[in-house]
Amino acid sequence: MEGDLNQPGGMKRPFYLRYEVIGAVLGAIGGYIYYWKIGCVSGTCPLTSNPWFTMAWGATLGYLLGDFFSTKPLRKKSPGPEDPSGL
Repeated sequence: MEGDLNQPGGMKRPFYLRYEVIGAVLGAIGGYIYYWKIGCVSGTCPLTSNPWFTMAWGATLGYLLGDFFSTKPLRKKSPGPEDPSGL
């Protein structure tokens, strides 16, 4: 079947990004909850006075945390002249 995702020639999605995307979305939600519950009453706090800034910081931290737990595909080591066995 042409274009089948399970076939070797089919298009495949990069599923290794799922932890980063999930972390970024959860981080953005957490950033908004932080703004809503704690926030900055006076409006002089540069990061917590605006919900967009707190959501961006939360998404960034969530992405980095998700990247820590993700497993990226490893490159296959090609045999070089110093390692003829290929192991």
